[in-house]
Amino acid sequence: MKKYFPRSSSKSIFLVILFLMLRVILIAQPKLELVTSDLNNYWNAYDQLKEAHSIADSLHLFQKEYLDKASPYFRKFIKQRNFTAKEYIENIKRFPKFWKSIRPALENCKNQQQAIQKLYEGFHLQFKNFKYPAICLAVGCLRSGGTTSKNLLLIGAEIAAADSSIDKTELTPYLKSILGHNNIFSYIAHETVHTLQTGFPIAEIGKLMRYKKLSLLNMTIVEGAADYITQTLFGLNINTGIQNFGVENQCILWNRFAKSIQEKPFDYSDWLYNGGTVRNVPPDMGYYMGYKFAEAFCINKKDSKKAMRILLKRGRYKKVFRVGRKIFSEKCDGTK
Repeated sequence: MKKYFPRSSSKSIFLVILFLMLRVILIAQPKLELVTSDLNNYWNAYDQLKEAHSIADSLHLFQKEYLDKASPYFRKFIKQRNFTAKEYIENIKRFPKFWKSIRPALENCKNQQQAIQKLYEGFHLQFKNFKYPAICLAVGCLRSGGTTSKNLLLIGAEIAAADSSIDKTELTPYLKSILGHNNIFSYIAHETVHTLQTGFPIAEIGKLMRYKKLSLLNMTIVEGAADYITQTLFGLNINTGIQNFGVENQCILWNRFAKSIQEKPFDYSDWLYNGGTVRNVPPDMGYYMGYKFAEAFCINKKDSKKAMRILLKRGRYKKVFRVGRKIFSEKCDGTK
């Protein structure tokens, strides 16, 4: 006897299978976790400061209404950067025009989930097994645009979200130089690359244990590679402000950098994280040098995707450097 399903039964089975397939696809779709509750807590504490009658009142209020109410992710940020109520109050009193002007930009951060989701989808297309990092947007103390904690991005929104509308008249020269040139997506993209960077130079384990950090050359390439990858893939770069100086002084920078990695191989002070302390040059020029090393390496490789994967391996930094060194040496031979 010929077996068959009735037409209505076949249609029902098809619909059930289609439903199950769609459900699997939706479940498998990565979901962005964006925490913005700390932004609300900041402005709540900020608005209540008008009720404070003394410095002690202000400190107590900010501690209670902002830091003590921190989300679990923001607590990690507080611990890493040692944010204190005292520093927040000092910044608010020192730069009142800035804080008043940046409020709309910080409020708008809470509406960027869809745009950030698209950015992550771009990463997902480029890098196999990319896992969406969770993001915590919080207000810091004007000294950290972002950092990571495993697969978590901790973004200092007062820096990352500062746009051209902010009032910079009261700010320090360093803050004036870094604020208002980028957007929050640049910082998220940069820190996202850091979550993809893995490994360390095993052959240098002794020095790493002694200094408890990567060498200047390695860290320069780690940071510069992040800028290069985000610029190449998305047109985003947190350090656009130093590019012109770098191009105009490329050989001078190369000669100084080559000397630094020989004489002070674990000293970052002249090249990285030196905002407010470096003189006569823009801060963080190590990012520019690392960018140029990464650019030279990728340009000289036929498979750009494979080259970028090598950039993500911290233990392969010497391979990247050799290409950049050759190009700089040929271009800058005989210059000082």
